[in-house]
Amino acid sequence: MIIKNPPMMIESLSGIRALAILLVIFRHGVKGALEKFNINIDSPFVIFMINGWSGVDLFFVLSGFLIGYHLQNRWPNEPSKFESFIRSYIYKRCVRILPIYYASIAVVLLLPTSIYSIHSHNVTYDLAIHSVFLQDYLGSNFIVSLWSLASEIKFYILAPLILYFFLKVNSKILLIITFTVISLILYSQYIALSEELSFISYSHFFWKYRAPFHYAFLGLFIGMILAIFYAKDGIPLWIKNKGNIVVLFSLALLTFILSSQSYASDNANWILTIFIIAISIALYSLLILGAIYSKSLINKILSSKISHFISKISYPLYAIHMVVIPCSLQLSNSILQFVVIYILSSVLSAYILHICIENPFMKLKRNF
Repeated sequence: MIIKNPPMMIESLSGIRALAILLVIFRHGVKGALEKFNINIDSPFVIFMINGWSGVDLFFVLSGFLIGYHLQNRWPNEPSKFESFIRSYIYKRCVRILPIYYASIAVVLLLPTSIYSIHSHNVTYDLAIHSVFLQDYLGSNFIVSLWSLASEIKFYILAPLILYFFLKVNSKILLIITFTVISLILYSQYIALSEELSFISYSHFFWKYRAPFHYAFLGLFIGMILAIFYAKDGIPLWIKNKGNIVVLFSLALLTFILSSQSYASDNANWILTIFIIAISIALYSLLILGAIYSKSLINKILSSKISHFISKISYPLYAIHMVVIPCSLQLSNSILQFVVIYILSSVLSAYILHICIENPFMKLKRNF
Protein backbone atom coordinates (compact mmCIF):
# COMPACT_ATOMS: atom_id res chain seq x y z
CA MET A 1 0.00 0.00 0.00
CA ILE A 2 1.32 3.44 -0.99
CA ILE A 3 0.56 6.44 1.22
CA LYS A 4 -1.88 8.67 -0.68
CA ASN A 5 -1.28 12.41 -0.78
CA PRO A 6 1.74 12.44 1.55
CA PRO A 7 2.64 15.84 3.03
CA MET A 8 5.26 17.76 1.06
CA MET A 9 6.90 18.83 4.32
CA ILE A 10 7.28 16.78 7.49
CA GLU A 11 7.52 19.58 10.05
CA SER A 12 9.03 17.53 12.88
CA LEU A 13 12.13 16.79 10.78
CA SER A 14 13.15 20.43 11.27
CA GLY A 15 14.15 19.49 14.80
CA ILE A 16 16.19 16.55 13.51
CA ARG A 17 18.08 18.77 11.08
CA ALA A 18 18.67 21.28 13.89
CA LEU A 19 20.08 18.51 16.11
CA ALA A 20 22.43 17.40 13.32
CA ILE A 21 23.97 20.84 12.81
CA LEU A 22 24.26 21.44 16.57
CA LEU A 23 26.22 18.21 16.97
CA VAL A 24 28.59 19.23 14.18
CA ILE A 25 29.26 22.74 15.49
CA PHE A 26 29.76 21.31 19.01
CA ARG A 27 32.38 18.93 17.61
CA HIS A 28 34.38 21.55 15.75
CA GLY A 29 33.96 24.16 18.49
CA VAL A 30 35.31 21.94 21.27
CA LYS A 31 38.18 20.77 19.04
CA GLY A 32 39.17 24.40 18.56
CA ALA A 33 38.74 25.23 22.24
CA LEU A 34 40.99 22.32 23.28
CA GLU A 35 43.89 24.05 21.51
CA LYS A 36 43.68 27.12 23.76
CA PHE A 37 41.77 26.40 26.95
CA ASN A 38 42.21 23.94 29.77
CA ILE A 39 39.24 21.63 29.34
CA ASN A 40 38.57 18.36 31.15
CA ILE A 41 38.56 15.94 28.21
CA ASP A 42 37.37 13.10 30.48
CA SER A 43 34.07 14.86 31.19
CA PRO A 44 31.13 12.96 29.64
CA PHE A 45 29.75 16.30 28.40
CA VAL A 46 33.02 17.14 26.62
CA ILE A 47 33.28 13.60 25.24
CA PHE A 48 29.73 13.94 23.90
CA MET A 49 30.65 17.17 22.10
CA ILE A 50 33.88 15.65 20.74
CA ASN A 51 31.76 12.83 19.31
CA GLY A 52 29.56 15.39 17.57
CA TRP A 53 31.07 14.09 14.30
CA SER A 54 28.11 11.71 14.30
CA GLY A 55 25.92 14.68 13.39
CA VAL A 56 27.20 14.18 9.84
CA ASP A 57 25.76 10.66 9.89
CA LEU A 58 22.44 12.11 11.01
CA PHE A 59 22.64 14.56 8.10
CA PHE A 60 23.34 11.66 5.73
CA VAL A 61 20.41 9.55 6.91
CA LEU A 62 18.09 12.57 6.86
CA SER A 63 19.30 13.63 3.42
CA GLY A 64 18.85 10.11 2.04
CA PHE A 65 15.35 9.97 3.50
CA LEU A 66 14.29 13.37 2.15
CA ILE A 67 15.71 12.75 -1.33
CA GLY A 68 13.98 9.38 -1.50
CA TYR A 69 10.76 10.81 -0.08
CA HIS A 70 10.53 13.76 -2.48
CA LEU A 71 11.61 11.73 -5.52
CA GLN A 72 8.83 9.24 -4.85
CA ASN A 73 6.27 12.04 -4.37
CA ARG A 74 7.20 13.47 -7.78
CA TRP A 75 7.92 10.23 -9.63
CA PRO A 76 6.24 10.41 -13.07
CA ASN A 77 3.43 8.00 -13.88
CA GLU A 78 4.23 8.07 -17.59
CA PRO A 79 7.64 7.12 -19.08
CA SER A 80 7.41 10.05 -21.51
CA LYS A 81 7.65 12.47 -18.56
CA PHE A 82 10.76 10.89 -17.02
CA GLU A 83 13.24 13.05 -18.93
CA SER A 84 11.66 16.32 -17.82
CA PHE A 85 11.39 14.91 -14.28
CA ILE A 86 15.15 14.22 -14.19
CA ARG A 87 15.94 17.67 -15.63
CA SER A 88 13.82 19.29 -12.93
CA TYR A 89 15.48 17.17 -10.23
CA ILE A 90 19.00 18.09 -11.39
CA TYR A 91 18.13 21.78 -11.64
CA LYS A 92 16.63 21.88 -8.15
CA ARG A 93 19.58 20.02 -6.60
CA CYS A 94 22.06 22.38 -8.26
CA VAL A 95 20.15 25.48 -7.16
CA ARG A 96 19.90 24.10 -3.64
CA ILE A 97 23.55 23.09 -3.19
CA LEU A 98 25.90 24.98 -5.48
CA PRO A 99 25.38 28.69 -4.56
CA ILE A 100 26.20 28.29 -0.85
CA TYR A 101 28.93 25.77 -1.64
CA TYR A 102 30.81 28.09 -4.00
CA ALA A 103 30.04 31.17 -1.89
CA SER A 104 31.69 29.58 1.16
CA ILE A 105 34.77 28.71 -0.91
CA ALA A 106 34.89 32.28 -2.26
CA VAL A 107 34.69 33.65 1.29
CA VAL A 108 37.72 31.70 2.53
CA LEU A 109 39.74 32.58 -0.57
CA LEU A 110 39.02 36.29 -0.07
CA LEU A 111 39.54 36.45 3.69
CA PRO A 112 42.94 37.63 4.95
CA THR A 113 45.10 34.86 6.42
CA SER A 114 44.99 36.62 9.80
CA ILE A 115 41.30 35.69 10.02
CA TYR A 116 41.28 32.32 8.26
CA SER A 117 44.14 30.46 6.65
CA ILE A 118 43.42 27.73 4.13
CA HIS A 119 45.61 24.61 4.02
CA SER A 120 46.02 24.54 0.27
CA HIS A 121 49.48 24.29 -1.28
CA ASN A 122 48.02 24.71 -4.76
CA VAL A 123 44.81 26.74 -4.91
CA THR A 124 44.20 26.02 -8.61
CA TYR A 125 44.47 22.28 -8.00
CA ASP A 126 42.16 22.40 -4.99
CA LEU A 127 39.64 24.53 -6.88
CA ALA A 128 39.59 21.88 -9.58
CA ILE A 129 39.10 19.15 -6.96
CA HIS A 130 36.22 21.03 -5.33
CA SER A 131 34.66 21.89 -8.71
CA VAL A 132 34.21 18.18 -9.49
CA PHE A 133 33.42 17.24 -5.87
CA LEU A 134 36.34 14.91 -5.25
CA GLN A 135 37.45 16.42 -1.94
CA ASP A 136 36.15 13.37 -0.08
CA TYR A 137 38.95 11.40 -1.78
CA LEU A 138 41.62 14.02 -2.45
CA GLY A 139 41.31 16.33 0.56
CA SER A 140 39.09 19.24 1.56
CA ASN A 141 41.73 21.93 1.93
CA PHE A 142 39.50 25.02 1.94
CA ILE A 143 36.94 24.08 4.62
CA VAL A 144 37.26 20.57 6.00
CA SER A 145 33.52 20.13 6.53
CA LEU A 146 32.90 20.42 2.78
CA TRP A 147 34.06 16.81 2.38
CA SER A 148 30.54 15.57 3.11
CA LEU A 149 29.01 17.63 0.31
CA ALA A 150 31.14 15.69 -2.18
CA SER A 151 29.53 12.47 -0.92
CA GLU A 152 26.07 14.01 -1.02
CA ILE A 153 26.50 15.17 -4.62
CA LYS A 154 27.53 11.69 -5.72
CA PHE A 155 24.50 10.27 -3.96
CA TYR A 156 22.20 12.82 -5.63
CA ILE A 157 23.46 11.64 -9.01
CA LEU A 158 22.83 8.00 -8.16
CA ALA A 159 19.57 8.46 -6.22
CA PRO A 160 17.09 8.34 -9.16
CA LEU A 161 18.80 5.21 -10.54
CA ILE A 162 18.79 3.49 -7.14
CA LEU A 163 15.16 4.40 -6.57
CA TYR A 164 14.15 3.30 -10.09
CA PHE A 165 15.51 -0.16 -9.34
CA PHE A 166 14.24 -0.43 -5.76
CA LEU A 167 10.68 0.58 -6.66
CA LYS A 168 10.50 -2.59 -8.73
CA VAL A 169 11.40 -5.02 -5.93
CA ASN A 170 9.26 -6.24 -3.05
CA SER A 171 9.93 -5.47 0.59
CA LYS A 172 11.64 -8.79 1.38
CA ILE A 173 14.12 -8.43 -1.47
CA LEU A 174 14.70 -4.82 -0.45
CA LEU A 175 15.57 -5.90 3.10
CA ILE A 176 17.97 -8.54 1.80
CA ILE A 177 19.69 -5.98 -0.42
CA THR A 178 19.89 -3.52 2.48
CA PHE A 179 21.54 -5.97 4.87
CA THR A 180 23.87 -7.13 2.09
CA VAL A 181 25.02 -3.55 1.41
CA ILE A 182 25.52 -2.87 5.15
CA SER A 183 27.49 -6.11 5.57
CA LEU A 184 29.72 -5.47 2.54
CA ILE A 185 30.60 -1.93 3.60
CA LEU A 186 31.38 -2.90 7.20
CA TYR A 187 33.28 -6.02 6.15
CA SER A 188 35.42 -4.10 3.65
CA GLN A 189 36.26 -1.50 6.32
CA TYR A 190 37.04 -4.21 8.86
CA ILE A 191 39.34 -6.13 6.50
CA ALA A 192 41.15 -2.99 5.35
CA LEU A 193 41.67 -1.79 8.94
CA SER A 194 42.83 -5.23 10.05
CA GLU A 195 45.58 -5.15 7.42
CA GLU A 196 46.97 -1.81 8.65
CA LEU A 197 50.27 -2.68 10.31
CA SER A 198 51.28 0.70 11.71
CA PHE A 199 49.74 3.22 14.10
CA ILE A 200 46.67 4.84 12.54
CA SER A 201 46.10 8.51 13.33
CA TYR A 202 42.67 10.07 13.29
CA SER A 203 43.55 11.98 10.12
CA HIS A 204 44.59 8.76 8.38
CA PHE A 205 41.40 7.00 9.48
CA PHE A 206 39.23 9.93 8.48
CA TRP A 207 40.49 10.35 4.94
CA LYS A 208 40.83 6.64 4.20
CA TYR A 209 37.88 5.06 6.02
CA ARG A 210 35.44 7.83 6.88
CA ALA A 211 35.28 10.51 4.17
CA PRO A 212 35.35 8.50 0.90
CA PHE A 213 31.93 8.19 -0.70
CA HIS A 214 31.96 4.39 -0.84
CA TYR A 215 31.97 4.42 2.99
CA ALA A 216 29.91 7.57 3.60
CA PHE A 217 27.29 6.06 1.27
CA LEU A 218 25.92 3.87 4.07
CA GLY A 219 23.96 6.58 5.90
CA LEU A 220 22.57 8.07 2.67
CA PHE A 221 21.55 4.62 1.44
CA ILE A 222 19.80 3.70 4.71
CA GLY A 223 17.91 7.00 4.61
CA MET A 224 16.58 6.23 1.14
CA ILE A 225 15.52 2.73 2.22
CA LEU A 226 13.56 4.31 5.10
CA ALA A 227 11.82 6.61 2.62
CA ILE A 228 10.80 3.68 0.42
CA PHE A 229 9.30 1.75 3.33
CA TYR A 230 7.61 4.93 4.58
CA ALA A 231 6.03 5.59 1.17
CA LYS A 232 4.85 1.96 1.00
CA ASP A 233 3.36 2.30 4.47
CA GLY A 234 5.77 -0.42 5.58
CA ILE A 235 6.89 1.11 8.87
CA PRO A 236 6.15 -1.24 11.83
CA LEU A 237 3.09 -0.39 13.91
CA TRP A 238 5.11 -0.20 17.13
CA ILE A 239 7.01 2.75 15.69
CA LYS A 240 3.86 4.45 14.37
CA ASN A 241 2.05 4.06 17.67
CA LYS A 242 5.02 4.86 19.94
CA GLY A 243 6.76 7.69 18.11
CA ASN A 244 7.52 9.61 21.31
CA ILE A 245 9.03 6.56 23.00
CA VAL A 246 11.12 5.81 19.91
CA VAL A 247 12.48 9.39 19.93
CA LEU A 248 13.33 9.28 23.65
CA PHE A 249 14.85 5.79 23.43
CA SER A 250 17.02 6.73 20.43
CA LEU A 251 18.22 9.96 22.04
CA ALA A 252 18.95 8.25 25.38
CA LEU A 253 20.97 5.45 23.80
CA LEU A 254 22.83 7.84 21.49
CA THR A 255 23.67 10.11 24.43
CA PHE A 256 25.00 7.15 26.41
CA ILE A 257 27.13 5.86 23.52
CA LEU A 258 28.49 9.27 22.52
CA SER A 259 29.29 10.20 26.14
CA SER A 260 31.14 6.99 27.00
CA GLN A 261 34.42 7.51 25.14
CA SER A 262 35.94 9.36 22.20
CA TYR A 263 35.69 7.33 19.00
CA ALA A 264 37.62 9.82 16.86
CA SER A 265 40.97 10.56 18.51
CA ASP A 266 44.44 9.28 17.69
CA ASN A 267 44.30 6.51 20.28
CA ALA A 268 40.82 5.28 19.32
CA ASN A 269 39.93 1.67 18.54
CA TRP A 270 39.10 2.14 14.85
CA ILE A 271 37.41 -1.23 14.46
CA LEU A 272 35.05 -0.18 17.25
CA THR A 273 34.59 3.23 15.60
CA ILE A 274 33.29 1.81 12.31
CA PHE A 275 30.72 -0.24 14.19
CA ILE A 276 29.76 2.75 16.36
CA ILE A 277 29.13 4.71 13.14
CA ALA A 278 26.87 1.90 11.91
CA ILE A 279 25.04 1.73 15.26
CA SER A 280 24.62 5.53 15.23
CA ILE A 281 23.14 5.33 11.72
CA ALA A 282 20.65 2.70 12.93
CA LEU A 283 19.68 4.82 15.95
CA TYR A 284 19.40 7.98 13.83
CA SER A 285 17.11 6.05 11.49
CA LEU A 286 14.91 5.18 14.47
CA LEU A 287 15.06 8.80 15.62
CA ILE A 288 13.85 10.09 12.25
CA LEU A 289 10.97 7.63 12.14
CA GLY A 290 10.08 8.41 15.73
CA ALA A 291 10.08 12.13 14.93
CA ILE A 292 7.73 11.58 11.98
CA TYR A 293 5.22 9.80 14.21
CA SER A 294 5.81 11.92 17.33
CA LYS A 295 2.93 13.63 19.08
CA SER A 296 2.13 16.34 21.64
CA LEU A 297 5.11 18.00 23.39
CA ILE A 298 7.90 16.20 21.52
CA ASN A 299 6.33 17.00 18.16
CA LYS A 300 5.89 20.63 19.22
CA ILE A 301 9.56 20.88 20.22
CA LEU A 302 10.74 19.30 16.97
CA SER A 303 8.43 21.57 14.95
CA SER A 304 9.03 24.72 17.01
CA LYS A 305 10.06 28.11 15.64
CA ILE A 306 13.59 27.77 16.97
CA SER A 307 13.91 24.34 15.35
CA HIS A 308 12.66 25.79 12.06
CA PHE A 309 15.09 28.70 12.28
CA ILE A 310 18.12 26.49 12.97
CA SER A 311 16.98 24.09 10.27
CA LYS A 312 16.50 26.95 7.81
CA ILE A 313 20.08 28.17 8.20
CA SER A 314 21.59 24.71 8.75
CA TYR A 315 23.21 24.42 5.33
CA PRO A 316 25.00 27.80 5.33
CA LEU A 317 25.79 27.21 9.02
CA TYR A 318 27.39 23.88 8.14
CA ALA A 319 29.35 25.48 5.30
CA ILE A 320 30.67 28.51 7.21
CA HIS A 321 30.94 27.69 10.93
CA MET A 322 34.52 26.39 10.78
CA VAL A 323 35.67 29.64 9.18
CA VAL A 324 34.87 31.66 12.31
CA ILE A 325 36.65 29.37 14.79
CA PRO A 326 40.20 30.82 14.49
CA CYS A 327 38.99 34.40 14.87
CA SER A 328 36.69 33.43 17.76
CA LEU A 329 39.65 31.87 19.56
CA GLN A 330 41.78 34.99 19.02
CA LEU A 331 39.08 37.22 20.50
CA SER A 332 38.43 35.02 23.54
CA ASN A 333 40.08 35.03 26.94
CA SER A 334 37.84 32.37 28.44
CA ILE A 335 35.87 29.35 27.30
CA LEU A 336 32.60 31.23 27.94
CA GLN A 337 33.71 34.11 25.73
CA PHE A 338 34.68 31.65 23.01
CA VAL A 339 31.32 29.87 23.12
CA VAL A 340 29.39 33.15 22.87
CA ILE A 341 31.54 34.61 20.07
CA TYR A 342 31.68 31.30 18.16
CA ILE A 343 27.93 30.68 18.28
CA LEU A 344 26.89 34.26 17.55
CA SER A 345 29.37 34.76 14.71
CA SER A 346 28.49 31.38 13.18
CA VAL A 347 24.77 32.07 13.28
CA LEU A 348 25.18 35.63 12.00
CA SER A 349 27.45 34.55 9.13
CA ALA A 350 25.07 31.74 8.21
CA TYR A 351 22.05 34.03 8.33
CA ILE A 352 23.77 36.56 6.04
CA LEU A 353 24.55 33.78 3.57
CA HIS A 354 20.97 32.55 3.84
CA ILE A 355 19.45 35.98 3.19
CA CYS A 356 21.88 37.13 0.49
CA ILE A 357 22.50 33.89 -1.41
CA GLU A 358 20.48 30.88 -0.33
CA ASN A 359 17.04 32.49 -0.12
CA PRO A 360 17.08 34.13 -3.59
CA PHE A 361 18.13 30.85 -5.18
CA MET A 362 15.53 28.91 -3.19
CA LYS A 363 12.88 31.19 -4.70
CA LEU A 364 14.15 30.19 -8.13
CA LYS A 365 13.93 26.56 -7.08
CA ARG A 366 10.33 26.92 -5.91
CA ASN A 367 9.31 28.76 -9.08
CA PHE A 368 10.75 26.13 -11.43
